[in-house]
Amino acid sequence: MKTAILLATYNSEKYLSQMLSSLLNQSFRDFVCYIHDDGSSDGTLSVIRDYEKSHPDTFVLMEDGAD
Repeated sequence: MKTAILLATYNSEKYLSQMLSSLLNQSFRDFVCYIHDDGSSDGTLSVIRDYEKSHPDTFVLMEDGAD
């Protein structure tokens, strides 16, 4: 069973890549990071989507209305 990491973001573009890359560099890799954005107006969603695209089994963007 994978560990779930829950991450809420808001205008986090400046540091988000560093944080997500840090998760990828940990020795413990049996996790899925579920991310929900709280209405960012910067490039936060773009960063999340890039990581989700390159690591689809690790990062999942939870969008409003999604099951």
